[in-house]
Amino acid sequence: MSKLSIIERNKKRIKLYERFKTRHDKLLKMANNKRLSADEQFQARLKLSKIPRNASKVRIRNRCELTGR
Repeated sequence: MSKLSIIERNKKRIKLYERFKTRHDKLLKMANNKRLSADEQFQARLKLSKIPRNASKVRIRNRCELTGR
């Protein structure tokens, strides 16, 4: 069984991901949109970099709800 702190950390990351998911997707579309000016794309990238790292989907570990494995 995993330590409780690791399980709680993963739960916190899941909550952060859910909170920032729509904002992240919107900014990513803006940053990759070639119809926008280079400055607008750059501003979108800057805002994207302000989102916490733990809000990224790749930081979430797939764990069992009961045991934490």
